[in-house]
Amino acid sequence: MLLRQTPNVKRTTKEGAATGMDALVHAIEGYITKNAWEMTDMMHLKAIEIISKWLRKSVAGDPKAREEMALGQVNATATSPAPWASKASTR
Repeated sequence: MLLRQTPNVKRTTKEGAATGMDALVHAIEGYITKNAWEMTDMMHLKAIEIISKWLRKSVAGDPKAREEMALGQVNATATSPAPWASKASTR
């Protein structure tokens, strides 16, 4: 998978903050779900760490922070359970 923040993409501060918070919520939700296991916990905790560190700088327009936020978003959603996944497993 190739992650690249396109330099000519313009977004408002409000849009940047909203998408960053959405990624953070996905990471938290993935961590606390009953379908989580050690591997998904690791990915979601890393996403929370990355997003927490880079969100404000990303909203301010820092290109490096936007790249890091792209990585955080991938970590937050890559291991999210599919809607049809079994709900049978518990922590």
